[in-house]
Amino acid sequence: MTTRPTTIAGVGLALRPPRAEDADALGQLVGDVDRSHDVIADWVRRWERDGFGSWVVAVEDEPVGFVGVRPREDDIALTVRSTPAVAADGRARAALRLAVADAIEWLPDVPLRLRVAEDDPTTRAVAESSGLVHVPEDDHEARGTRWQVLESPYVRTFTTLPPRARRSLVDLWVRVNDAGGAVGFVAGAPREDVEAEVERREDGLASGHLRGVGLMTPAGDLVGAAFLRTPTTPLQAHIRSVESVMVDPQRRGASLGRHLMAGVHRAARDEGVEILTLDYRDGVGLGQFYAKVGYTEVGRQPGVIRVAPGDDRDSVLLWRRLAETPAPDQTGAQEEPERR
Repeated sequence: MTTRPTTIAGVGLALRPPRAEDADALGQLVGDVDRSHDVIADWVRRWERDGFGSWVVAVEDEPVGFVGVRPREDDIALTVRSTPAVAADGRARAALRLAVADAIEWLPDVPLRLRVAEDDPTTRAVAESSGLVHVPEDDHEARGTRWQVLESPYVRTFTTLPPRARRSLVDLWVRVNDAGGAVGFVAGAPREDVEAEVERREDGLASGHLRGVGLMTPAGDLVGAAFLRTPTTPLQAHIRSVESVMVDPQRRGASLGRHLMAGVHRAARDEGVEILTLDYRDGVGLGQFYAKVGYTEVGRQPGVIRVAPGDDRDSVLLWRRLAETPAPDQTGAQEEPERR
């Protein structure tokens, strides 16, 4: 059974569902105490009805802001608001990043949008650092304010690579590799080597042993990719191995790695996967990132990756459970065979 978490922990904060007693804090934050009780009551009803909704940003369980999550007919609308101190120290940005990743992993597969007043560069910077991208064609004016619309990246899985998608994947892989990313090559490896590896991955996609996961901008540009490998033994049909996780180095600082992994988890759950494994090259600072998205180190092979003469790295094995192991079906249980 897969259960969506109702509280998300971050560094120095948590996102949790609203409670009636949060109304006064919300009212002080937005300057409308009278209306805040109705707003909180509506948020609570949405959580009870849909199983998701607007988050309260809490520090030591005290509300210091909120991330609004409101489903509409064709999209999900985001808002973010916090106390000045929480906005200044970066925790508002961290809260929005957590909310966006949660939406990518768990919420309906529709665009996730946030609108920002044209004269509010601070909120726009928070949104962009959370992976949202300006979509100029959706900008509009309402009630005398000019609004800019930003949209989150989205996830698509793939089992084939048409020519344009193949070229985009090779381009991304080369950029990541040249930037020092641990994606199977040393920095500066020839493009031809990457193309040959992509051809091998195409064979895996065609055979059904691999499934690709792509992170796309609202315009459809590939900014992240990973692969899920199915074990060849039926004894491990409930697990997948995550391979070649990569995000565009030109967009660092926009939480794309977290959003890509949220998409990987979503894709795996869609297949009924219970456990994910992943290994990475030590020495490039990835351990802390994977711990933040739920992975636990379960082993390592010392010195098995030779990046250069005299530079041997460990291969680190990680594990994460996505779903509880189903209880055995007792209805068709057979009697213990007779011992002789």
